[in-house]
Amino acid sequence: MGVDRFEFRLTANPCEAVEARSWSAVFYWSVTTTTKHCIVFFSVCLKALNESIADVKTNCVECFESVALCEQLHRADNDPAIRTLLQQRPLDPFLDSLLKSIRSQQAYVDREMTKADAVLDDQWQEYQSQRLNKRYLL
Repeated sequence: MGVDRFEFRLTANPCEAVEARSWSAVFYWSVTTTTKHCIVFFSVCLKALNESIADVKTNCVECFESVALCEQLHRADNDPAIRTLLQQRPLDPFLDSLLKSIRSQQAYVDREMTKADAVLDDQWQEYQSQRLNKRYLL
């Protein structure tokens, strides 16, 4: 496209004779090739836009499906009848052992946090008493 315009600018002078072509023939050739390049360029652009629009439409449909599924699951989670049915159902053995393991880890962490809290409280009391003693000694 740029080459055709450049050639048109070089040959558009009616005083020049370019390979026995007249100025109007050169102008017509330049305009038609530029037009063909423009049509090809715009058709490529339109094809790319159509593909991206199709991709966006597909993504939107998938998002709407996901939202609909989430709404359905949310309604099911908040329905008291379904909730009671799920709570009455026993866990399978793997999940039951996993739940026991998590509960034992939670109890261990709670015990260790209580011990660490007690140790830190003792250290803090000791620090405050030392600081208070230094203040009275000075």
